[in-house]
Amino acid sequence: ITGIIRVVLDKNRVVIHTSKEVKTKKNTTGPVEAIDYGYTEVLTDTQKIQYGTDFGTIMSAYSDHQNIKDRRRNKLRSLAKNNHNVNKSRCIQRNNLRKAKTARRRQRQRTTIVRVIDTALNTFLRTRKPSVVVTEELSGMFKYNKGKTWNRRLTSWAKGTVQDRTNFKVLACGACHETVNPAYGSQLCPNCWFVDRKNRSGDRFKCLQCKYEGHADWAPTINY
Repeated sequence: ITGIIRVVLDKNRVVIHTSKEVKTKKNTTGPVEAIDYGYTEVLTDTQKIQYGTDFGTIMSAYSDHQNIKDRRRNKLRSLAKNNHNVNKSRCIQRNNLRKAKTARRRQRQRTTIVRVIDTALNTFLRTRKPSVVVTEELSGMFKYNKGKTWNRRLTSWAKGTVQDRTNFKVLACGACHETVNPAYGSQLCPNCWFVDRKNRSGDRFKCLQCKYEGHADWAPTINY
């Protein structure tokens, strides 16, 4: 191994990360494709095809499961802290609050999420063979006003992972990756260019001016 490496030390293993140059052939003949990221699915393309449609189900299940686990651990942590019986407190810490099992479970969750994202991107790139892929920039802050449960689920949305994997996969297949400001992308009617936040309701898009209807995740791909 040569070059810069990163050594990750764990209790039971040592992991070495190193960079590798990916040799690709530049694709200059394919179409320009825009995709819209989503929570229920990984992405939607300009042909109204959705990829990774089980993404939202998996993310919601993980978020809900983690929420239940965290609540139980907080109760046990409080019991161990406030218990006057030293032996019982140690027993709780040793048998119920160890971090190794939690870390392994979260690693499995992250691995599954990355696999779903990669599969969706691979299918899209193999099917459409684009020369340029335009996506929305997800690095900005998002405000969620969907209620407590959905706010928690959306907060755990792996938008950073989706953006990073897209950048890697697109460049690896020889295409160019461009990002645009997502502001008003899902509120702008692709038919008459009328903008209003009420145009979108969940996954449904209906223009208040020209009455154009469609899927809310498809409209941004046309606007981008």
